[in-house]
Amino acid sequence: MKIRVSISLSIGVSLFLLLSGPSLSSQSAPKKHAHVTEAYQQRVFDTPNDNRRRWSNNALLSFRQYGTSQKENILVYDQDGKVSREGTVFLPDAEAVSMFDATLNGSGLLLASGGTRDMKGHIAHFIAQLNETGQVAHVVRTTPFMARQICIARDDGTVWAYSGDQGTMKDSAVLEQYSFEKGLLKALFPRKELGREWWLLDGATPDQIHLACTSQRVVVFNAQSDVLLEYDLSSDQATRRQVTPLPGHKDLLITGFCMTEDGLILASLYQKTHQPPMTGVFQPNFDSQKGEWIPLEETLHRAQPDSDFQIIGTNGTDVIYSRSFVDRSLSWAKLTH
Repeated sequence: MKIRVSISLSIGVSLFLLLSGPSLSSQSAPKKHAHVTEAYQQRVFDTPNDNRRRWSNNALLSFRQYGTSQKENILVYDQDGKVSREGTVFLPDAEAVSMFDATLNGSGLLLASGGTRDMKGHIAHFIAQLNETGQVAHVVRTTPFMARQICIARDDGTVWAYSGDQGTMKDSAVLEQYSFEKGLLKALFPRKELGREWWLLDGATPDQIHLACTSQRVVVFNAQSDVLLEYDLSSDQATRRQVTPLPGHKDLLITGFCMTEDGLILASLYQKTHQPPMTGVFQPNFDSQKGEWIPLEETLHRAQPDSDFQIIGTNGTDVIYSRSFVDRSLSWAKLTH
């Protein structure tokens, strides 16, 4: 399944209009409408089948999510698909470590979030920074906040995290910022001021949430309610934006979500229940008072069997994506906007 400009532009658009109806054609184009070309590079990443894959700082991270071992490993793959190094999340006195997420900071150091259980059954949650040798060097305790997703906005020793407080998530903040030296710095967007759709914590529902960072912005997108929460680091302003759902949005899955350094947001959507299943890349347009999803028309196409077309990330000039459940490779396509 390739991103095709010439073929899927005509076939993909006509099929998608069957899915979404005429409202799509009436949407206005954003000021910076993104486009992607056909893939120019493909690399195989032989990651363990049960591991989560996460693109961060031009590298692919692979780790087991929600395990219960005494230590958990993070594999770092370079852009040629080779393992360049490995990190180990191990904390003293922890009988079991469960990893939630991992990322790389601007200096290339690994960071991981997760939870631990000691011999007495006590649960604690943490964000850890690993050193150059792949061992835990700094830890900040986040209990009762469970940092399900983390990202780095600026290489200033702080980490941004999404999730909720264990047992008190109705009152918790959606987005928090931590320092390894000072602990909690900011707690933004209290759930009690947002709505029930943000009471997402356990089971499959966390997949509805997508977190992304740049040096200027931190965004959290709720795919269940099409709400985008944004924090501007320069102005210190937090805003809530509503994106108009696409027709049939209850059957749409957001398989990937990313943001470029200049603030362009891209999401890969998969209409699994539609016949034939459809997939493609969209960007939200906030030129109007209410945001709209704008398709990158050259990416719309029929989903093939075992398809899991998914944006993995960007490196500023390229979109990196995977093509299926069974294919272990990633593809690179040029991004313009």
